[in-house]
Amino acid sequence: MNIKVVNFTFLFLALAAYTIALKLLAQLLEVNSGNFYKY
Repeated sequence: MNIKVVNFTFLFLALAAYTIALKLLAQLLEVNSGNFYKY
């Protein structure tokens, strides 16, 4: 495979994982603080 393709794929997966982690962390903090907001 092309090195540029590998780097782009890795960057995309890292960004997706980072976004999901932030969403899960935000939900976890809301539950721990006792704030049950529903959007």
